[in-house]
Amino acid sequence: IFYPEEQFEGFAADVFDIDFVNAPFVGTLRIKSDAPYMIGDVMFGDAHAGEYLAALQLQTRAFRRAVFNHVANGLGFFTGLAFYNPSASAAQIHLRVMTPEGEKAGENSFDLAPRHRTSATVDELVPESNGQVGGYVLIESSVPIIAQQLFGLSNLSLMSAVPPTVIE
Repeated sequence: IFYPEEQFEGFAADVFDIDFVNAPFVGTLRIKSDAPYMIGDVMFGDAHAGEYLAALQLQTRAFRRAVFNHVANGLGFFTGLAFYNPSASAAQIHLRVMTPEGEKAGENSFDLAPRHRTSATVDELVPESNGQVGGYVLIESSVPIIAQQLFGLSNLSLMSAVPPTVIE
């Protein structure tokens, strides 16, 4: 139980008793609260070695349409997307990668089962975007989803987590 204005800080490995060092973990942190508001962020990466780390604010708003304002799939950079479907229904997700000039570079659609997550680099999801630097990604979903973008250098010396710009 937490009280108003109380803070919590801790490593997920300690809170959930998970051995991240010997068994890397990928998952979704879902927080339920009866409080009228809650703020916070999640830091992820290799916090123990301190080699790479990114942070993202807790997302409170699921969306059906959104844009990620960045694509970097070349010059030593990668761009990844992670999707989570909190719904009890499957999500049909469609994404379009656009060039800096606003032209469609490529598109792809996939299904995401209820309460499941997936992640991949943008050029894995839309192969036509391989080598593209600049542009943006449009996301549309049949049910409200949560998503975030991670981009950085391929050697992981730089990473940045980006929330979507929600349209609907």
